[in-house]
Amino acid sequence: MHSWVASQIPQVAAIDGHSIRLHTEATSTTLDLNWSNCFMYALGISIDDVETVKNKAHVRTRTDIQFDWEFVAELVAAAVLYKRHGEGVRGDVVVYFDGDRPRHAGLWTGSRVISKWGYGVTHVWDHCLYEAPSTYGDDACMFLPPSKPDVLGAFETWARKRTP
Repeated sequence: MHSWVASQIPQVAAIDGHSIRLHTEATSTTLDLNWSNCFMYALGISIDDVETVKNKAHVRTRTDIQFDWEFVAELVAAAVLYKRHGEGVRGDVVVYFDGDRPRHAGLWTGSRVISKWGYGVTHVWDHCLYEAPSTYGDDACMFLPPSKPDVLGAFETWARKRTP
């Protein structure tokens, strides 16, 4: 573990009694992690998956078509991400909203969330439901975990609809 990460973990955990813990350290060799965002991580989608779908949809060079909050909002609207009513179950996808906008996602362990904070070479954290950064919104909802083929099929459809 890099020394700066090792020094940050106790500092973060000491803030107001937080119980945030490092789950997976991002390094120069964690390529899938480095090229993903929180939504991709939570839904089990790699950068190779995204590039394959973009090629198939003939939008590979379009920088405005990303696996981002706009697409996740579409997953929610189309019920590919189906909201769980009641308590979350291990393996559920947690989506944090700021108003109607999805801002962050993670995986529910049954008592905590595993999520990637940021894009690029950023770490994956283990934290309580409301220990995520406040910029991710204050409304966390549990969703049934969709299948990878359903998510990638929806991404292809969404990408094609955005093509002029």
